[in-house]
Amino acid sequence: EWLAEGKYVGEELLRQVEGHGEMHAVVRLYLPPGEAEDEPALWRIEHDDGDGEDLEENELLEAIARRSGTLVSATKHARPLHVAALAEELRSDAEAVAVFEAAQRVKKAKQNVDLEVAGWRIVYKQRGDKSHGFGDLYVYEPGEATVNCNHGGACRSMGSLHEVLLQRADAKRTGERWKPPLLGSEVEV
Repeated sequence: EWLAEGKYVGEELLRQVEGHGEMHAVVRLYLPPGEAEDEPALWRIEHDDGDGEDLEENELLEAIARRSGTLVSATKHARPLHVAALAEELRSDAEAVAVFEAAQRVKKAKQNVDLEVAGWRIVYKQRGDKSHGFGDLYVYEPGEATVNCNHGGACRSMGSLHEVLLQRADAKRTGERWKPPLLGSEVEV
């Protein structure tokens, strides 16, 4: 059950929205975590244009940090967290191109879909309540899906998908895959 009070409710943030750039938003509601491991706490935010979306805590903290000017990318590559096109180094990787383009098409179509592309599972689920966005994108990586994405192993943004594709490309070249630090662990910057 969504709550109008709770951690971060009322916080202002700056959310990077694909196709719109940075948008000011406010946290309106909080949904405590469910009992299952794949049911994290969520925060419903409302953009200035009236649209909205549900965020997990790491996404929310990123947007709060973006507004306060303290956003620091903790990725190996220090790449943008939200992207609209593949990096030059991925454009010759047939798997990366197929998956990224399919995810873009699915996200843009905003229709319920569950498909497989090059071993990746791409799902879009429409929301019943369209007042807070049309739906949610979930892209499941083959193999070690839970290593680099959140929400039960799914990449939920084009930025996180892009980062995983870059990591997979690095792994093909070096034979070693970078793994992000555990949530809550200390990282030397």
